[in-house]
Amino acid sequence: MNYRLAKLKDLNSIVNLHYAVRKNYTVGIFASLDRVFLKKYYRILLQNVNFIIVCAQNDNGKLLGFCSSTIDIEDQMRTLNKNKVSLGLSAIPSILKKPSIILSLISRFKSINNKGDQFISKSGARLEYWVWSKDSDDSVSSLIMHEVLLNIVKSLGISEINFEVDTSNKNVLKFHKINGAIELKRIFLEDDRERSLLKYSFMTRKTRVKLYKKNN
Repeated sequence: MNYRLAKLKDLNSIVNLHYAVRKNYTVGIFASLDRVFLKKYYRILLQNVNFIIVCAQNDNGKLLGFCSSTIDIEDQMRTLNKNKVSLGLSAIPSILKKPSIILSLISRFKSINNKGDQFISKSGARLEYWVWSKDSDDSVSSLIMHEVLLNIVKSLGISEINFEVDTSNKNVLKFHKINGAIELKRIFLEDDRERSLLKYSFMTRKTRVKLYKKNN
């Protein structure tokens, strides 16, 4: 398995991986937005110098997963705000299919402008998405990919990185805690989802996760 930084040419593969998540995770605004929006979203962010995506690529050149983060969430929010018109237009096909997502989009837009509830981190570095293909049962490679991203962020001089996990994702939440994440607090979103706000502090992090690959 090869772990590398994503390039713009990986756009379609990243979009397809992210889109496939909605088959198993149907809550949240991104679960209602289709490929047109996702393609615009990732095209914008892949050109942002503070946005990082680590991909896992197999020996056949196929992307099996990706992890994304930003080392400057405020810069990312400014970038998305500058592109709000094109992002809004790219959301129209999704809105036509499901008009009710307009309210969720408005809420997310307010958050980007620091006018909404704090359901995501608003400053510093932030982990975003961790996606792995359902066509691959290589969970160890998925964990290694995630660790590669954390190591890159740490190597850039970042002392801590924030992120969020819905408490309904019990296995993911448990993993992060075992992996040395600190839970800061829990909040409830407008749709009654409970969300855990966490962070990795690279100065004090202690992990009990052992990553290894069996020799075939």
